Amino acid sequence: MLVETSLKGEIAFDPRSAYYLWFVMDFCDGGDMNEYLLSRKPNRKTNTSFMLQLSSALAFLHKNQIIHRDLKPDNILISQSRMDTSDLEPTLKVADFGLSKVCSASGQNPEEPVSVNKCFLSTACGTDFYMAPEVWEGHYTAKADIFALGIIIWAMLERITFIDTETKKELLGSYVKQGTEIVPVGEALLE
Repeated sequence: MLVETSLKGEIAFDPRSAYYLWFVMDFCDGGDMNEYLLSRKPNRKTNTSFMLQLSSALAFLHKNQIIHRDLKPDNILISQSRMDTSDLEPTLKVADFGLSKVCSASGQNPEEPVSVNKCFLSTACGTDFYMAPEVWEGHYTAKADIFALGIIIWAMLERITFIDTETKKELLGSYVKQGTEIVPVGEALLE
């Protein structure tokens, strides 16, 4: 069973039947990361805490061969209920594993763990602002999650959210025009 404080919920199996899967979730009373950050003044201590928690959660996922594929502030929930004193920072919970992928070994020994950076994926999925260029190209690894983490941290430090359509087009343009080729999907989105 995977258990990590920065992941929202735990998976449990009903021992009486292999057909039931239970997902037990914490109540997150602080909303999502966008709501939380945009409603407060920038705070170095909070920013540092959030960066460490997110990095730790992502490292835990990747260590367990899980690629999230849709990291974004809307999928990061805030739990304030365990804050006993004003010195403690809120706890972040990574949520929405609907697009996540578990990397499994193929070939001789399927039980052997595989590095998430050697697990190549081809389905372009996620939320456009946080998708790495290689996701648009349809050939990526877990490093795409790290790209999304970088965008989340940048947005957190700058206190911005991606809602404006013109900003979206400019941002996507800067992603897909890097390198020698322009990704056709990116061109279509820019029209």
